[in-house]
Amino acid sequence: MRAIPWSSLISLLFVVACVPDFEVDESVVRAPRILAVQASPAESRPGDVVSYRALVADPSGGAAEAEIDWSFCVAVKPLEELGPVSPACVRGDEGALAFLGVGDEVTGAIPFEACSVFGPEPSPTSDGQGGRPVDPDVTGGYRQPVRAGLFTETSGYQVSFFEHRIYCGLVGANQAESLEFRRRYRRNTNPSIDELVIVRADGSEEIVEPGAIPRLSPGEAIELVVRWPDCPTEAVCGDGFCHPDESADTCPDDCAPQQRGCAGAETYLLFSLEGRVFSLNREAIRVSWNANVEGFEEPRTGVESDDLSSESRNRFVAPSFEGRFTTWIVVRDDRGGVGYRAVDWDVVP
Repeated sequence: MRAIPWSSLISLLFVVACVPDFEVDESVVRAPRILAVQASPAESRPGDVVSYRALVADPSGGAAEAEIDWSFCVAVKPLEELGPVSPACVRGDEGALAFLGVGDEVTGAIPFEACSVFGPEPSPTSDGQGGRPVDPDVTGGYRQPVRAGLFTETSGYQVSFFEHRIYCGLVGANQAESLEFRRRYRRNTNPSIDELVIVRADGSEEIVEPGAIPRLSPGEAIELVVRWPDCPTEAVCGDGFCHPDESADTCPDDCAPQQRGCAGAETYLLFSLEGRVFSLNREAIRVSWNANVEGFEEPRTGVESDDLSSESRNRFVAPSFEGRFTTWIVVRDDRGGVGYRAVDWDVVP
């Protein structure tokens, strides 16, 4: 496995970069890179078998031919380290990674020690130094780092990190609180793009079906609308979704034998250890817009958790030249779920 120097990396997906150039349009794909990693299922227990699939964008458009090696980061982060993962995992040090495989998609089991290395359980020691339990994120969750090394002939080797949400339960809660959390908490579901809509200058709308290649005129200005499924904010038996206030006893069609999540902004249970209270929160949704040409007005849009809208919009101006280009649109919820779609476009007079 290739190793690269820590000084050449930062991680934000985490995507490799040097000092950021704020004059560069982040939405334009100028070199092959991993735009997103989707885990299925989106939230898993240690020991669960999961798959990871990468969305790789190439400036030539279409499907990028790339070699990706995948590993779990298993190194305990030193106490003084403020970054999201241990530098040993970024460097690829011996013993820091658990190899998963090579390809656009791989399958493996979440390490059994994930909740102690990256969660709230007592952590093991590394080089004589013990790490402290990890604090939950703002959604009450914990993340297992997954390392994806992308190799292309044009750009060489790049490393990205994806954080897969892991279910670790509650630590510090009493028996009744832990029981309530296990009963009411619903694991995350990946969001999906339900519809992609073109709104032209005359106000007409056109739904872009999966696999379709829509046409634009040179320099045409449009609005693109991404829509995801509406998710219930209240418990309603029979709506097909298992809300935190429903159970297999009260709503068997929704919650049994297997819970069904919603591929939009889900309502989830959050426990405050400080106040020892449960609350229901709604996910925020973020959308990243990328293309191998310039044209998007904004690189990122989205809706906050208190916004009940199930769509996000962005303006796009087609290239002035004839030909084909590609866009990659990624939706993310704030519990780490990911969905995406790639679309090829033709610019014709």
